[in-house]
Amino acid sequence: QQFIRDTDDSVRLNVLRNFPWLVTLLSAEVRQELVLLWAEIVKGEDLLGAHKRSVTNPMLLNWRQRDYVARSLPDMMTLVRDNPTMAQECLWPILQMLLIDSVNVVRQDAEWAIPLLLRLYCAENVKRAGEHTTIVDKRWSADVCQDVVSWMKETILGSSASKTINFDRRQLYCRICATVGLALRFGDLSKSEQWDVSYHLQES
Repeated sequence: QQFIRDTDDSVRLNVLRNFPWLVTLLSAEVRQELVLLWAEIVKGEDLLGAHKRSVTNPMLLNWRQRDYVARSLPDMMTLVRDNPTMAQECLWPILQMLLIDSVNVVRQDAEWAIPLLLRLYCAENVKRAGEHTTIVDKRWSADVCQDVVSWMKETILGSSASKTINFDRRQLYCRICATVGLALRFGDLSKSEQWDVSYHLQES
């Protein structure tokens, strides 16, 4: 916990890079506690929260820290595979910020977390996590999946009324759809899980 809060950039970078592997060695309770701490620090003023202050903030120039966060997100999703609600509350907001980052490589590395997030949101996974009843978990799953797709359409593609959409944003959206397609084709998702994911993207 002390190292992840360290004021030295190189120390913090190394912790961010190796955090998921270190945490896997711990018990589930400690793991969840540290994931919450990680999310709090990542969204804080020294990392992603710096975007909210000023473009003159020197931390904005340190895109490598943000890129390490983006690279670690797929593994972070795996850490909370038994807790979809934590993924929604802690990891999805971070992923949103990274997908609209000013640095292209950060956006590209972040996109690989989308298939894992959608998989966590599948009704079967929510049911296995034991967070809701059968009826409620299907409704919750549908709502959060739709929230992700709606956010991508509105934020990455922009309003349908807009005549021009940034080329990089269109490319990003297409790459996200491609990563989801790869996950559906080569992953071990059940037929119902594949349907849950593809259904929300079919109108894209």
